[in-house]
Amino acid sequence: MNYKRKFTTLALSTMMVGLIVSGTQIVYADETVPVTDPPHHRPHGNHHQHGGITKDAAHLLGMERQDLLKEWQKGKTLVQIAQTQKGWNEETFIQKLSDIELKKIDAAIKSGKISKEQGILIKKKLPGKLKNVLNHKHGNHHERIPGTFSHL
Repeated sequence: MNYKRKFTTLALSTMMVGLIVSGTQIVYADETVPVTDPPHHRPHGNHHQHGGITKDAAHLLGMERQDLLKEWQKGKTLVQIAQTQKGWNEETFIQKLSDIELKKIDAAIKSGKISKEQGILIKKKLPGKLKNVLNHKHGNHHERIPGTFSHL
Protein backbone atom coordinates (compact mmCIF):
# COMPACT_ATOMS: atom_id res chain seq x y z
CA MET A 1 0.00 0.00 0.00
CA ASN A 2 2.85 2.37 0.78
CA TYR A 3 4.35 1.66 -2.66
CA LYS A 4 1.06 2.48 -4.35
CA ARG A 5 0.96 5.85 -2.62
CA LYS A 6 4.61 6.60 -3.51
CA PHE A 7 4.00 5.61 -7.13
CA THR A 8 0.93 7.86 -7.35
CA THR A 9 2.82 10.78 -5.81
CA LEU A 10 5.76 10.25 -8.19
CA ALA A 11 3.46 10.01 -11.22
CA LEU A 12 1.60 13.19 -10.31
CA SER A 13 4.83 15.07 -9.55
CA THR A 14 6.36 14.00 -12.86
CA MET A 15 3.25 15.07 -14.76
CA MET A 16 3.19 18.48 -13.04
CA VAL A 17 6.90 19.09 -13.74
CA GLY A 18 6.32 18.12 -17.37
CA LEU A 19 3.44 20.57 -17.69
CA ILE A 20 5.42 23.36 -16.05
CA VAL A 21 8.49 22.77 -18.22
CA SER A 22 6.53 22.53 -21.47
CA GLY A 23 4.58 25.67 -20.61
CA THR A 24 7.63 27.73 -19.75
CA GLN A 25 9.24 26.99 -23.08
CA ILE A 26 6.65 29.07 -24.91
CA VAL A 27 6.19 32.02 -22.56
CA TYR A 28 7.21 35.35 -24.03
CA ALA A 29 8.32 37.93 -21.49
CA ASP A 30 8.55 40.92 -23.78
CA GLU A 31 5.72 42.15 -25.99
CA THR A 32 8.14 44.21 -28.11
CA VAL A 33 9.02 41.03 -29.97
CA PRO A 34 5.97 39.93 -31.98
CA VAL A 35 4.19 36.85 -30.75
CA THR A 36 2.56 35.32 -33.77
CA ASP A 37 2.41 31.62 -33.04
CA PRO A 38 -1.07 30.20 -33.50
CA PRO A 39 -3.07 30.61 -30.30
CA HIS A 40 -3.53 26.87 -29.76
CA HIS A 41 0.21 26.59 -29.04
CA ARG A 42 -0.04 28.76 -25.92
CA PRO A 43 -0.18 27.41 -22.40
CA HIS A 44 -3.82 26.79 -21.45
CA GLY A 45 -4.00 29.49 -18.80
CA ASN A 46 -2.52 32.05 -21.16
CA HIS A 47 -4.60 31.54 -24.30
CA HIS A 48 -5.94 35.10 -24.22
CA GLN A 49 -2.46 36.61 -24.26
CA HIS A 50 -1.52 36.88 -27.92
CA GLY A 51 1.30 39.29 -27.36
CA GLY A 52 1.27 42.53 -29.24
CA ILE A 53 -0.85 41.21 -32.11
CA THR A 54 -4.23 41.72 -30.45
CA LYS A 55 -3.09 45.01 -28.97
CA ASP A 56 -1.92 46.26 -32.36
CA ALA A 57 -4.99 44.87 -34.15
CA ALA A 58 -7.31 46.59 -31.68
CA HIS A 59 -5.42 49.88 -32.10
CA LEU A 60 -5.63 49.67 -35.90
CA LEU A 61 -9.35 48.90 -35.72
CA GLY A 62 -10.06 51.71 -33.27
CA MET A 63 -11.16 49.28 -30.56
CA GLU A 64 -10.19 48.48 -27.00
CA ARG A 65 -8.23 45.23 -26.78
CA GLN A 66 -10.82 43.67 -24.45
CA ASP A 67 -13.62 44.48 -26.91
CA LEU A 68 -11.63 42.85 -29.72
CA LEU A 69 -11.06 39.75 -27.60
CA LYS A 70 -14.78 39.55 -26.77
CA GLU A 71 -15.64 39.59 -30.47
CA TRP A 72 -12.97 36.99 -31.15
CA GLN A 73 -14.39 34.77 -28.40
CA LYS A 74 -17.77 34.87 -30.13
CA GLY A 75 -16.25 32.79 -32.93
CA LYS A 76 -15.34 35.55 -35.38
CA THR A 77 -11.92 35.72 -36.98
CA LEU A 78 -9.83 38.86 -36.65
CA VAL A 79 -10.23 39.30 -40.42
CA GLN A 80 -14.02 39.26 -40.02
CA ILE A 81 -13.77 41.83 -37.24
CA ALA A 82 -11.54 44.03 -39.43
CA GLN A 83 -14.06 43.73 -42.27
CA THR A 84 -16.87 44.82 -39.97
CA GLN A 85 -14.95 47.65 -38.29
CA LYS A 86 -12.98 49.12 -41.20
CA GLY A 87 -14.06 47.31 -44.36
CA TRP A 88 -10.55 45.83 -44.73
CA ASN A 89 -9.94 42.55 -46.48
CA GLU A 90 -7.39 39.99 -45.28
CA GLU A 91 -4.55 41.33 -47.44
CA THR A 92 -5.01 44.92 -46.24
CA PHE A 93 -5.18 43.91 -42.59
CA ILE A 94 -2.10 41.67 -42.86
CA GLN A 95 -0.14 44.47 -44.54
CA LYS A 96 -1.07 47.00 -41.85
CA LEU A 97 -0.17 44.62 -39.04
CA SER A 98 3.03 43.55 -40.83
CA ASP A 99 4.19 47.16 -40.98
CA ILE A 100 3.82 47.46 -37.20
CA GLU A 101 5.40 44.08 -36.44
CA LEU A 102 8.36 44.71 -38.78
CA LYS A 103 9.12 47.94 -36.89
CA LYS A 104 9.04 45.98 -33.62
CA ILE A 105 11.40 43.36 -35.01
CA ASP A 106 13.82 46.05 -36.19
CA ALA A 107 13.68 47.72 -32.77
CA ALA A 108 14.34 44.38 -31.03
CA ILE A 109 17.37 43.78 -33.28
CA LYS A 110 18.67 47.30 -32.69
CA SER A 111 18.30 47.01 -28.91
CA GLY A 112 19.98 43.58 -28.86
CA LYS A 113 16.92 41.67 -27.61
CA ILE A 114 17.20 39.37 -30.61
CA SER A 115 20.00 38.72 -33.07
CA LYS A 116 19.92 39.89 -36.66
CA GLU A 117 19.59 36.26 -37.76
CA GLN A 118 16.61 35.73 -35.46
CA GLY A 119 15.03 38.90 -36.84
CA ILE A 120 15.47 37.70 -40.42
CA LEU A 121 13.87 34.37 -39.56
CA ILE A 122 10.94 36.04 -37.77
CA LYS A 123 10.42 38.43 -40.70
CA LYS A 124 10.45 35.52 -43.15
CA LYS A 125 7.74 33.67 -41.22
CA LEU A 126 5.69 36.76 -40.30
CA PRO A 127 3.17 36.88 -43.20
CA GLY A 128 2.19 33.21 -42.85
CA LYS A 129 1.92 33.40 -39.07
CA LEU A 130 -0.13 36.58 -39.23
CA LYS A 131 -2.45 34.93 -41.74
CA ASN A 132 -2.91 31.97 -39.37
CA VAL A 133 -3.65 34.17 -36.36
CA LEU A 134 -5.98 36.52 -38.24
CA ASN A 135 -8.03 33.64 -39.66
CA HIS A 136 -8.18 31.62 -36.44
CA LYS A 137 -11.64 31.23 -34.92
CA HIS A 138 -10.99 31.58 -31.24
CA GLY A 139 -14.32 30.50 -29.70
CA ASN A 140 -14.68 28.41 -26.55
CA HIS A 141 -12.24 25.51 -26.89
CA HIS A 142 -13.82 23.67 -23.96
CA GLU A 143 -16.88 22.92 -26.06
CA ARG A 144 -15.00 20.98 -28.73
CA ILE A 145 -15.38 17.48 -27.30
CA PRO A 146 -16.90 17.40 -23.82
CA GLY A 147 -15.18 15.09 -21.37
CA THR A 148 -11.88 14.98 -23.23
CA PHE A 149 -8.65 16.92 -23.22
CA SER A 150 -9.13 18.13 -26.83
CA HIS A 151 -8.82 21.75 -25.71
CA LEU A 152 -5.22 21.29 -24.48
